[in-house]
Amino acid sequence: MKGIVTILVLFSVAAAARAAEGDGAGQSARLALPTAKFAIGDDPARSQPEFDDSGWKDLSTTANYEQQGFPGYDGWSWYRIHVRIPSSLKSTVHWQERLRVYLSSIDDVDETFLNGTRIGKTGRLPDDPRGYDTQWQALREYFVDLGSGLVRWDQDNVFAIRLYDGGGGGGFYRDMPYLDMAEIVDGVQFGAGTPSLTFKHARATIALRVANTFPVAISGTLSYEIRDAASARTLARDSARLALPASGSRAFSLSAPQRPGIQLRLRYTEQSSGKAVTAALVVPYLLTPAESHRPRINGARVAGARPGSPFLFRVPGHGRHCGLGERAGGLSGGAHGEQRLGLGARDPHDPHRRYPRTDTADGLEQLVRLRR
Repeated sequence: MKGIVTILVLFSVAAAARAAEGDGAGQSARLALPTAKFAIGDDPARSQPEFDDSGWKDLSTTANYEQQGFPGYDGWSWYRIHVRIPSSLKSTVHWQERLRVYLSSIDDVDETFLNGTRIGKTGRLPDDPRGYDTQWQALREYFVDLGSGLVRWDQDNVFAIRLYDGGGGGGFYRDMPYLDMAEIVDGVQFGAGTPSLTFKHARATIALRVANTFPVAISGTLSYEIRDAASARTLARDSARLALPASGSRAFSLSAPQRPGIQLRLRYTEQSSGKAVTAALVVPYLLTPAESHRPRINGARVAGARPGSPFLFRVPGHGRHCGLGERAGGLSGGAHGEQRLGLGARDPHDPHRRYPRTDTADGLEQLVRLRR
């Protein structure tokens, strides 16, 4: 059986791996952001560093605000996080060009500012002309170009987060937000765009893209491993050199067995630093049985309509490489059937075999019953 399914593949990216796998200048230091000031309502002035938030309530950044004194509140609100960023942070990485702002997950949509300048946005707020779009489950990871001068080294910096909650829990949740310096490999993303899966017989072919979101070309090695979780066996592994253009991507495809428990593990190791990013995917599989070559009519055995009303009954059917049609006769009350192509199709595997054609029936219900 062959079918092409386009899906949004969700990868679980190992956060620790993104930090600094491999050798080099040492582990990238992180500045935890455990608390934030919070207030409900909306005011653009709250994005500015000089805004007075001394009267705001201090909340944890690992739990919804409903759990911290604002039960049942939905709508606009703001967080503000004050943090001193030491200049020594730059010495912890090879590539001293980007500050990573990891905000974990925010329910539902956020727009984030650093010292008055927007640095990222996830989802669409209600005032977006394209309409509201929640992204409550997405991880927020924004990068600040140090050449922009936005970061005030060894001074107070203000991250202002405008958010909208459309219902249920609101605000920060999941794990601890933090700041650190990004390595050049942190710009690599697996599954950029919309990956596709092609199913044929017992195999699934996965077409993916590896993207470089930073404006600098990088070189490295892409490796993969296909594992069977049920047997804990490695079914295949390989690696190849892969250069990624600045703000560009490269396509590749892999083939894996189509059955439960198949996992794909990916790893990209950047050449100059030895740092790596990893991702994992549980390979989807089809449960639908292979389509038969023999024609078959499906659908409800009984259909009803209001007396005196027009009635259209479509007969769903299938059969690979087979023509399908119907003809109904003997219908009462002025009803009539429409002539279609018959069921007299050839078997593609046996040219001398033909499936029977049904020209008439004692009624549409009987036709359906005969061919089920």
